[in-house]
Amino acid sequence: MLMPEEFAARHDSYLATYLRTHEKHIIDTNRRVTGLRKSGDVFPMDISVKEVKASEFDGMSTFLGYIRDATEDLELHRASLVNETVTNLAPIPIIGIDPIGKILKFNAAASKLWGYDHKKVLGQNVKMLMPDNVASVHDRYLDQYAKTGKRRLIGAERILEAKKADGSIFPVKGLIREIKRDNINTFIGYVVDYSSERQQAGLKGLGDAVVENHPVAILNMDYVGVLTKVNRSLCFEFGYNERDILGQNIVQLLPVILTCGSKQGDILSGIEWLAGKVRRIQGRRKSGELLQLEVTIEEVKDADAITEPEKAKSFVGYLRNITQEVTMESRQAINMACLDISPVPIVVSDATGTIVQFSIAARKLWKYDLNEVLGKNVSMLMPEHIRVHHNDFIHRYNQTGIKKMIDNVTISEGQDKYGNPFPLEICIKDITRPSKHFADMRLLARRSTTSSSDNQMYLDSDEELNSPNPIGVGVGSPFGPNSGNNNSNSATTQQMKDRGGFPAGNVARDSRYFIAYMRNAARDGEAQEVIERNALISELSPIPLIQIDLYGTVLMFNKAAEEEFGYAREEVHGRNVRMLMPDDIAKHHDQYVANYRKTRVRKVIGSLTRTKAKRKNGELFAVELMIDEVIVDEDPDQNTYIGYIRNVTEEQRLSKANQLSSVVSDLSPTPLVAINARGIVVNFNEAACRTFKYSSSSQVINHNVKMLMPDEVAIVHDGYLTAYAKTGEKHIIDSTRQITAKRSDGTLFPAELAVKEITHQGQESTFLSYIRDLTFNMQIAHTKRVTDVVQSLSTVPMIIIDHLGIIQDLNRATPPMFGYLDELDLIGSNVSILMTDAVGRHHDNYINQYLKTKQKHVIDTTRPVIALRRDGSTFTAELSVRELDVPEDFANMRGTRADSRSLSSTLPTPNSGPQKARKFFIAYLRNMDARFEMERNLSINTAITRGSAVPLIIINKNGIVQQFVPAAEQFFGYREEDVIGKNVKMLMPDDVAFHHDSYLSEYHRTKIKKVLDTTRLVHAKKANGTIVPVSITIREIPSKSGIGESDFIGYVLDQSKAHAVEMALATTVAVREMLPVAIISINDKGMVREFNREAEKFFGYNRVEVMGQNVNILMTHDVARVHDAYLEAYRRTLVRHIIGSTRSVVGKHKDGTELYIELQVSEFIVDHQRCFVGFANDRRAGMELEQSNRINNAMISLATHPIITIDSLNNINHFNPAAEKQFGYNFEEVFGQNVKMLMPSQIAEMHDSYIARYKSTGQSRVINQLRHVTALRKNGDQFKAEITVRRIDHDGQMLFVAYCRDISRELESRSNSIFASAISALMPDPFVAINSEGIVLVFSHAACQLFEYNQADVIGCNVSMLMPPEVAIEHNSFLKRYSQTREKHIIGKKRRVVAKTKSKKLIDVELHINEKIIEGKRFYFGYIRDCTHDSELALQTEIGEALVEFNPHAIITIDTSGTITRFNATAETLFQFDRQLVIGKNVNILMPALTARRHDQYLLNYLRTGVKRIVDAQNPREVTAEKKNGDTFAAYLSVRQLLDTEGKPSMFIGFIRPV
Repeated sequence: MLMPEEFAARHDSYLATYLRTHEKHIIDTNRRVTGLRKSGDVFPMDISVKEVKASEFDGMSTFLGYIRDATEDLELHRASLVNETVTNLAPIPIIGIDPIGKILKFNAAASKLWGYDHKKVLGQNVKMLMPDNVASVHDRYLDQYAKTGKRRLIGAERILEAKKADGSIFPVKGLIREIKRDNINTFIGYVVDYSSERQQAGLKGLGDAVVENHPVAILNMDYVGVLTKVNRSLCFEFGYNERDILGQNIVQLLPVILTCGSKQGDILSGIEWLAGKVRRIQGRRKSGELLQLEVTIEEVKDADAITEPEKAKSFVGYLRNITQEVTMESRQAINMACLDISPVPIVVSDATGTIVQFSIAARKLWKYDLNEVLGKNVSMLMPEHIRVHHNDFIHRYNQTGIKKMIDNVTISEGQDKYGNPFPLEICIKDITRPSKHFADMRLLARRSTTSSSDNQMYLDSDEELNSPNPIGVGVGSPFGPNSGNNNSNSATTQQMKDRGGFPAGNVARDSRYFIAYMRNAARDGEAQEVIERNALISELSPIPLIQIDLYGTVLMFNKAAEEEFGYAREEVHGRNVRMLMPDDIAKHHDQYVANYRKTRVRKVIGSLTRTKAKRKNGELFAVELMIDEVIVDEDPDQNTYIGYIRNVTEEQRLSKANQLSSVVSDLSPTPLVAINARGIVVNFNEAACRTFKYSSSSQVINHNVKMLMPDEVAIVHDGYLTAYAKTGEKHIIDSTRQITAKRSDGTLFPAELAVKEITHQGQESTFLSYIRDLTFNMQIAHTKRVTDVVQSLSTVPMIIIDHLGIIQDLNRATPPMFGYLDELDLIGSNVSILMTDAVGRHHDNYINQYLKTKQKHVIDTTRPVIALRRDGSTFTAELSVRELDVPEDFANMRGTRADSRSLSSTLPTPNSGPQKARKFFIAYLRNMDARFEMERNLSINTAITRGSAVPLIIINKNGIVQQFVPAAEQFFGYREEDVIGKNVKMLMPDDVAFHHDSYLSEYHRTKIKKVLDTTRLVHAKKANGTIVPVSITIREIPSKSGIGESDFIGYVLDQSKAHAVEMALATTVAVREMLPVAIISINDKGMVREFNREAEKFFGYNRVEVMGQNVNILMTHDVARVHDAYLEAYRRTLVRHIIGSTRSVVGKHKDGTELYIELQVSEFIVDHQRCFVGFANDRRAGMELEQSNRINNAMISLATHPIITIDSLNNINHFNPAAEKQFGYNFEEVFGQNVKMLMPSQIAEMHDSYIARYKSTGQSRVINQLRHVTALRKNGDQFKAEITVRRIDHDGQMLFVAYCRDISRELESRSNSIFASAISALMPDPFVAINSEGIVLVFSHAACQLFEYNQADVIGCNVSMLMPPEVAIEHNSFLKRYSQTREKHIIGKKRRVVAKTKSKKLIDVELHINEKIIEGKRFYFGYIRDCTHDSELALQTEIGEALVEFNPHAIITIDTSGTITRFNATAETLFQFDRQLVIGKNVNILMPALTARRHDQYLLNYLRTGVKRIVDAQNPREVTAEKKNGDTFAAYLSVRQLLDTEGKPSMFIGFIRPV
């Protein structure tokens, strides 16, 4: 769905092919492909595909595609290619050079003209293309221009000489342009071979004299446009040779013909459309260049044509090149537009004072529309007292020519449309002298600007107005940077020359027009204000400012300097600045100043330096010094110097303090990641690099932390941060949770995450994360869970005993088998309680004998035994016993469920010394009389909400409150019992509460969500009746069963404080040009009035772009949108929140990046107007230093692993909270104590000597290594610990940092895992575990033996490989159908099926499948029993049954009580009884009465004594039997007995035949 149709149709087959062949074409490569958006638009994108290998659960590969929109890249690339192509295909030579003359570009036309291959020219000096006399001085021209900026060739078209590769000299016409980019100049030269133009000037055409010599291109063509004749002018104009163009179609020269006429695409129709008229169309030269033509075509008819008169038509055409005319017309239109777009108000009137032009700027100034003034007298723009005399002024000037206002800049008055007068600076020019009328505009510009001579206008040799600054005149002038290019005025002048007057009307050359250039002079009074403002800015500056003269005498010493140095300004003014310096610097200062006066070589001026300063009390402190030279006169000795001083003592302290913390962070074995509030990584220690597989922290720092997350988490992570910044609701912070993380290679792994927030007043928060890789733990836990599930779901009872015969563990199948209700009834008891007395009293001896001799009699065998139920009854069980091969240290550490009962005394304790290794035996039993199924119970945990820090309310569908958490009690002021069961309306204002029930009813009826799943601002009512603003988010909680009614949960956030903060915030700034700190001043409307050069560098704006704009362009969006409201609130209330204080804020650079600023705002009033000045200092470096220090300190204090630091004397000097918790000591108890107090005595005794040996030899067995040791808690308990020790050197001292982690539980988990694996490996019955896709996850050793496979052959493959083909082909569909319907046909039941071994042999098995959900995923466990022997036995049984049934002897079987259990057909015939009548009855019914009465006693005597008389007699015995009808008969009887597992008779078989 994300691909165009032609790719989408084949994508599935690509996947299938890859999964079959694993040949990579796209995977692990980067490609550019085409994507498809939802809108149907296609776009180019770069895609990188990675394969995530099969997981241990689902067995399927996952493919991750990383996609980047390449539209912009493609457009840039295309633009670059187009530009390069245009340059190379340009018909004129183009050459580009750098400032030292090295050739950067040399296009194909240049190669052709000069005869050089462009590869030989690129990188060479351009002098190689010049004659020797020019080449010898060219470098000097470039150097002089770089120094002076004075142009001679640049921008002007000149005739020059060039030298070809063969050495020949030829003339060229050249135009050189300068391109400035990133302070680097590039020069582009456009060159035309002028030799052909000289030759062409005197050439005359050949052929027909009229046509060939005609200066206009002439052609002759037939009726379909084929050219039959052309003149030389046409060939020259279009760039063709005559032989090349003849026979070609006119379309080649005039492509537009195909689109003209009544028939699109028909040439004749297009020619006829052109015929008979003069039309302007575009032509195309051979080079492809387009030109503007005036075309006249006439038809030449052949009067003699008789047949096909259409074909007899021909046409003659005149094609005049009017490109220059069109260009001039375009320039004229542009010049006219320049008049209108000029920011300088311009009014043009004729000799009578009638207005003929009125620029847009003039319309804005006077507030008139154009049609309101054109044709009216210019006096309408003047106040009454000037208007009445204006006509007289004009008349007098026309008669006398005496100038009073013309060519002078004067101050007058204007009056706008609404009668409002305003001061006006005006300069009037008489354009009857167009070459002079701009000459005195410099005077007006100088009076209107505060800039230097760099922006002055001047007149060139043709007396046209020019400027070295192409933007215009000076900053602040109405003729300034927004007035458009001054060349437009020149063009206007040229236009007047060409057309004989001003373009407003067709007037004679001697017609007189007056052009008035005006400027609103209302702001001239601001000059003094600027002086006063700058003085205030200096005084209010938070940075100490000191001004000195060239001899070091202090001229200025502002308030901040007084506070920093402790001097009053009166004590410093007029004295040498040396008094503020340490003696070693002060004694050389005069010499430094003298050297600078002499050489003017700057060493300190203009640069930022670190040095020392001295306060009045003699105290020295570190400062950052910036000195600027203030040029006040042409005499350099009159210059003064301003020094800006910043105290950096705190920065140096932080830098020093940060060293130890940085080392601790980097050496921590726990991965530590710190991010700022925007998710940017600011700290990434070595352990994190190892865990996430990055070679260096620089690959992560300054990138978004999302790179460490799976895509589905990364895409929403910024939203989580934004939500937390707004709401402050903690979901992850201050908690520990399991997550999934992503390594640098794209692989995912489970991890444990603990996040702490580090806050600092006025700065954004930093979030410190501790991460622990849980991959190994999860593998262990998963193996344990799977094994536990296998055990718990197994239908085979299992018992684990230790070497004392004590039951340690058993599965759920065991208690029911023995008639016990609970596992705890057996765990901790001796296993002999499950045995008969005869076996049980000897069992302990059997175990002891085995432990001594290792001779196996029962172990590793399967045998039948008699088991004892709780009620005393016995049953036959099949027993398999195995010895568990568990490592000795793990066996001694393993805690079983029996340990808390009878075996606690046998477990090793920290102080009990070595213990005897424990052995474990596992027994599997099978009830041979009956079987049972295990039932599984699933439990659902209810979400805990009472701990919510946010007010949370749950209501039912009727609005009745079901839950009201403590946070809601605190916020609303109600107790929980006051609200539960009441309508939620009680928490709403009356006007909302009145409609709330109807809102609920409407939603239940329509299911249209208006409030649900949104966050909106509303009002709530507290218990005391106050109404407060809150934001509320409501979610619907559907019934879990899908049948019941829904509840609604609402989260309420108090917005009172947020609202107050929004109203209180205000940021204002002011300007000071030479301060090394960004300064911005604004008026009380927020408009920028001053913007110094440091502000330009800091924010990236030119001051012209900012002046007059709202200061919020320098702010982030969320602040900018409310800034005006902040100003308005302050004007209204005058309550100060920001003014007079220093705080940290975030600003915005011109390119959109965020800037961290330390801002101090002050207020001042000038001319009764309230203004604000702000000093913005770049806080990024300081913040990074402080933040690094805070993060590293927090890493130590918040670290989840104990961190202990000792000095070279082994004394503890750092002991973090995690260490306190682990060892049980407080910091005060261990500080200054020897670290051996944390060790067992046998280690502690040697520790000091270890350290001494290391200090003397430098050789260590512990430092920089991971070791497992035994540690000692305060209470005397010993525990296993993992320790890492690093050495750090600080201020010449040797310190050791140790990380000590309790690994007792890990070792126990590992023991349990090994224990569980052993159980699985020794299980006698085959079992197989698969996931929901049918992929085999577990394949037991018994299963390997049954199916003849190795585990590696099966695990990861589909289980269908173990089935016959006719079953395997349907198995996946069975799984899919079950996942959809959950209808159980096989699961939870036993059935006989056919399986297939590796050798393709089919075998009968009994399959019992159970289902289990683990971590949200569904798994299936199959327990398999080989029924091959059962089948053979069944066959033999059927055969035996037939032999018994049809035996010629009557066969009767009885049990030990004499009850008949079998009675064959021969017996039925002989005794005339139906078998149903005798089975279950005593055998004495087949005997005469006398014998019958004594038979039971005979049987009891035999069972008691074992003395055989009839049983197993060698010869049959003659007895008397009785038929059903009472008749007796003589018969021969042979009796055989069957013995049970204990050798006792269990059944007797009688063979009878009549005598």
